[in-house]
Amino acid sequence: MRVSGPLANARIIESLSGPRGGYRLLRSPEEITALEVVEAIDGREPLFRCTEIHQRGPLAGPPEAYHLPCAVHVTMARAERAWREALRAQTIADIIALYQRNVDAEQQRRAGQWIEEHMRGG
Repeated sequence: MRVSGPLANARIIESLSGPRGGYRLLRSPEEITALEVVEAIDGREPLFRCTEIHQRGPLAGPPEAYHLPCAVHVTMARAERAWREALRAQTIADIIALYQRNVDAEQQRRAGQWIEEHMRGG
């Protein structure tokens, strides 16, 4: 899956044409959250879709017996809110800093070279 299109549509990156083209962040890494990137690529739809099987299974009761949402749905919605909040709290700059702490110098050099060839500064 090419992610450059969705990231460009979300105004996170822009494509640069030409023989040394590439991509450029439209904002600083400190201003772009991990949640923005995930939502640009995967969309904002909920990850879990409750199909209310407890209302349709072999032990289902009448529709009026179900006044509260399914317990699984409530649990999954709570987990998704926590996940999205965690992604909202992390920026691209945070991810870069973690990478730099955990990757050896040679790999960082190679990554920097690739970025130089494909990403252009403002």
